[in-house]
Amino acid sequence: LGIELAGSSNHWTIAGNSVGVNAAGTSALGNAGGGIYLGTSSHTVGGVSAVAKNVVSANLNYGILVGSAADAVLILGNTLGTN
Repeated sequence: LGIELAGSSNHWTIAGNSVGVNAAGTSALGNAGGGIYLGTSSHTVGGVSAVAKNVVSANLNYGILVGSAADAVLILGNTLGTN
């Protein structure tokens, strides 16, 4: 798993990351799980500016997964599945 927010974590922003690819976004470095898992509420993944976007690709199971207990989640401006 690349990034996981679970347990008692709330109100986080995940921005400007490369998950499953190298920092340049040119080579796959995927993992056996997923890219980003949100198991809790009130998170933002990405953003409206170019530096806020996450690149999520080449992971085995999923790019971004929002769990059933999560609400008030914003996902915007990301690049997914560019492998």
